[in-house]
Amino acid sequence: MRTTISIVNAETQFASIFYINSSFTVDWNLTPPLESASINKAHSIGLAVADFIATIFNKTGETYLDIHLVGISLGCEVAASAARHVSELSGRKINRITGLDPTYYLINDGGDLRKLSAKNADFVDVVHTNLSKRTGELEQIGHVDFYVDDLGDNCNTKGKYSIKCDPLKSITLFAKSVNSNDIKAKKCDSLEDFREGVCENKEQVTFGEMVDKNVRGKYFLKY
Repeated sequence: MRTTISIVNAETQFASIFYINSSFTVDWNLTPPLESASINKAHSIGLAVADFIATIFNKTGETYLDIHLVGISLGCEVAASAARHVSELSGRKINRITGLDPTYYLINDGGDLRKLSAKNADFVDVVHTNLSKRTGELEQIGHVDFYVDDLGDNCNTKGKYSIKCDPLKSITLFAKSVNSNDIKAKKCDSLEDFREGVCENKEQVTFGEMVDKNVRGKYFLKY
């Protein structure tokens, strides 16, 4: 049995589109101030999600459940908290966590026990967008991190939709990858190397839902 649990807040307006055995969406409100209080709330929601997963384990009697948590923004912190609590309750590790645009301004608050990392599940993949707004080195959080380059994207065209300018690009791209393995990413050491074409002949992998679980490192794409 495969179960995907999407963890969102009301601002994302995210619709669950995962065509799998079963899917649940956790919709929770994120209200100002968006700092330590929100992290505490994320932790509390994570505990509730973990209790729900433990109930699934107990009610179904399944010896093996493929659990995939998808966290969006601060929902990544919820997923991390849920995964740790599931391990404490059942002795089992979550199979996979996908983090979509983790909340950078909170990523170091609450210590290592609160933030998403590769330790939280058997496989953790993370998608980062809006790179032009980032400063400093791009931190790798999961087993594999995907960085969507936005250099040169012209988002001043009014009334015309473009995925390049979608404020929820990470969600849109991941949703698109559920039924397609056409989105590819190149392994690269840095965003600068990717933009300069240094990694043109480097390893290429499938992005998103169908990513090879053995993939490790930083991968970049332009979409």
